[in-house]
Amino acid sequence: MIEILQIIGGVSGGLLMILLSLAVFTGLDADAPDIDTGGVGWVKGILAFLAAGSGAMLLGLRAALPTWQTAVLGILCGLLVTYLLSALLRFLLRQQENTNWELHEAISRSGKVYLRIPPGGEGLVQVDVKGVMREFKARSADPDLLPTGAEILVVDIEDEYAIVVKS
Repeated sequence: MIEILQIIGGVSGGLLMILLSLAVFTGLDADAPDIDTGGVGWVKGILAFLAAGSGAMLLGLRAALPTWQTAVLGILCGLLVTYLLSALLRFLLRQQENTNWELHEAISRSGKVYLRIPPGGEGLVQVDVKGVMREFKARSADPDLLPTGAEILVVDIEDEYAIVVKS
């Protein structure tokens, strides 16, 4: 019995470490995406349960606990470790930030003229979008020249141009 538990714990723990390492370091998640247990896919969940449960059962057998207590200890430890692993992975996933952005997100944002914008002409502006200064091609909706350094407000987007007014 002890040898079987050692094999189950070693194989499932090793596979779990490989899958977690692949997911963390390469972004490759070799788990079934459709069935998720809240951060831990069902394959990783089963492997975590087996690894922790068999380890706890080994400790119970070596401590000469009765069989029923050893089984309960294994089940409880397996469930606890699976829950903790799921909580850890959910926490890590919540720390991700979407840094993708689109030009329309600059609307209603203020910025500065980087390259002057003549009346009816084009220039460049810098606008903070999602905490990063972005540079856009711009056209002025004002009839006056917008000099370098002028404060602007993005009022619209047309094609690849930010339409700006002096603020």
